[in-house]
Amino acid sequence: AAAIPNTVKVIGDYAFHSCRSLKKAAFPKGVTTIGDYAFQYCDGLKSLTIPKGVTEIGEYAFGYCNGLKSVTFQKGFTAIGENAFSCCDNLKKVTLPKSITEIGVRAFSNCKSLTDIALPKGVTKIGSGAFAACRSLKKVTIPDAVTAIEENTFADCTGLTSVKIGSG
Repeated sequence: AAAIPNTVKVIGDYAFHSCRSLKKAAFPKGVTTIGDYAFQYCDGLKSLTIPKGVTEIGEYAFGYCNGLKSVTFQKGFTAIGENAFSCCDNLKKVTLPKSITEIGVRAFSNCKSLTDIALPKGVTKIGSGAFAACRSLKKVTIPDAVTAIEENTFADCTGLTSVKIGSG
């Protein structure tokens, strides 16, 4: 486990990049930012809770974390960065808070094990390719606040059987 002191507010770019044996990341209450590529290729991470206070995650922050099976975001989180969880082969469960408004470009692309995701009503933007090649994804409900579905958002989602599009 990475023991991060309570005084740390920012986990910078590449901070734990390629720490393949890292099994747990316990974030102190004061952390507000998780930088680009911060935990990319950390295959030992199995589950992850993004703490209250963190509002955004940088690009590829957890990309290619192939051991990651579940991610939970706490209240107050607003935006998932570009490719933040792309190519997390075993990611099955993602719990998003009501506060989230934006899912970045290719945020969950190539998450082959992701079966369903509940997009909260506050989501207004879903980036292009956000769920591309999520072949286990079975159902999606697009919230009313979303006014555009970008190109390739659900490209190559061969398991997708149900899509409900909101009134926006």
